[in-house]
Amino acid sequence: VNVFLKMTACIKRPWLIDSRVCPLEKALPAADGYSFPSGHTAGAMSCWGAAAYWWWNNKIVRYTMITFVLLVAFSRNYVGVHTPQDVIVSMLIGICLMFGIDRLLKWIDAKDGRDLIFYSVLLVMTALLCIYLHLKCCMQLETYDSLKDLVNPLEMKHGVYGKIGFLLGIFTGWLLEKRFVKFEITKGINTKKIISLLSGIIVLYILMMVLNKVFILFMAKHIAAAIIAFLTAFYITFLYPCLLKILKN
Repeated sequence: VNVFLKMTACIKRPWLIDSRVCPLEKALPAADGYSFPSGHTAGAMSCWGAAAYWWWNNKIVRYTMITFVLLVAFSRNYVGVHTPQDVIVSMLIGICLMFGIDRLLKWIDAKDGRDLIFYSVLLVMTALLCIYLHLKCCMQLETYDSLKDLVNPLEMKHGVYGKIGFLLGIFTGWLLEKRFVKFEITKGINTKKIISLLSGIIVLYILMMVLNKVFILFMAKHIAAAIIAFLTAFYITFLYPCLLKILKN
């Protein structure tokens, strides 16, 4: 959703529109794309907001997660890389995604076979999105001026393929986990869960470092970005739960 809106709206960063905006210099390297909407804010709302929703009865977790979301949203304005409109709309997008996915998963679980229907629709939509964004990048590349334009269409292309790969990895892993692993997440926090989480994060970090060094050597950058993102997401949604279940048994 975020990538589609960015590439469709093509809204420039605040300091390029209004000279009175002075962005924090350290924040500029990561602000090389379009402004609307804020990916950080939408991601924070979808992730930390979902955590708050899941552990709603735990006040400490709930308010901590909500605080994280608000801090991320505030920081995007504070460092000058987004407008208030970017952030507000992004929070709404995150909320819609959070509750929309929750409803969707409940609909899928209500009847056998709906997961395959959803996955098939997702593949078609992803293919169409990939074609659209690829053509959009090619069109922008024709008028791109490296001296005037902040957004490099080639870099955006790499980012687009990476996000599409991550999306496919998430739901491919989810489908396989749902059908073959059936890992159950229990509510509550304990030492064992924290250790398992930290171990998984460390393995993921090592995996990403290795994949980045290997794939970049043998294939185009945007293809490598897609494959690395796919494998990363696949590890999170399938391989890691599978490993935890094996160790548990």
